[in-house]
Amino acid sequence: MPRRPPLSEGEKGEIRASKRAGLSIRSIAKDLGRDPKTIRAYLRDPEGYSQRQRPGRPRKLTPRDRRRIFQLACTDGLRSAAIAKLISPHVSKWTVRREL
Repeated sequence: MPRRPPLSEGEKGEIRASKRAGLSIRSIAKDLGRDPKTIRAYLRDPEGYSQRQRPGRPRKLTPRDRRRIFQLACTDGLRSAAIAKLISPHVSKWTVRREL
């Protein structure tokens, strides 16, 4: 199931106003057409809502490696396989090509 977009500023204001008015989380969620967990998460931490970084696979290349790849490709005119050998043993020519 796809993720819904994060709460808009208008929705956040409505949630705060509704909660101050004494409405339950379930009724606020029903009025906005959102999941009660979304409303609860926002009320629990309004400043931190939707700020969490999603986990993912770590990058193979550091920013320094990326700069070096561009430098070698532009100034020395090396091919991707040669650049991969110069950069480090854990980088393939396909990784270099993807960056270029």
